[in-house]
Amino acid sequence: HTYESAERRVVDVLLMLEKKFGPEIPLTREEISELAGVTVETAIRMTSLLKKKKLISSEGKKSLKVDAERLHTYLESL
Repeated sequence: HTYESAERRVVDVLLMLEKKFGPEIPLTREEISELAGVTVETAIRMTSLLKKKKLISSEGKKSLKVDAERLHTYLESL
């Protein structure tokens, strides 16, 4: 359950940031981890998982590109 709730928190934060910044989120994994209340390692694991599922992509370490519609659908499945 802890893993699932961490995943849910990271997805929630990414969706909130997408509303603020649009699909290109100019934050590092460290900043996302602070906002989600998870460790940096957990944020890195969760973003890697979301990348494998093709829900987000990244350009280097300083920004993420988010597919909000697919993330919403994924969040509902958690």
